[in-house]
Amino acid sequence: MAEQFRFDVTADDEVLLYWPDEPVVVLKGDQARAFLKRIEGLDDRAAQIELAKIAAEELRGESGEQ
Repeated sequence: MAEQFRFDVTADDEVLLYWPDEPVVVLKGDQARAFLKRIEGLDDRAAQIELAKIAAEELRGESGEQ
């Protein structure tokens, strides 16, 4: 099986994005809520694409959060 992104939601409602087993992005507050809404109901392939986009945006510093 190919490596895939995955995510976990913490007790503090933070979202941790992993690739494949290393945390690469932490989303908090409004970003975490927007992510969960954005990914809701997506099939696995579409979810992987969204996770990749979000990770790339965060790693490039394009998240918009100050």
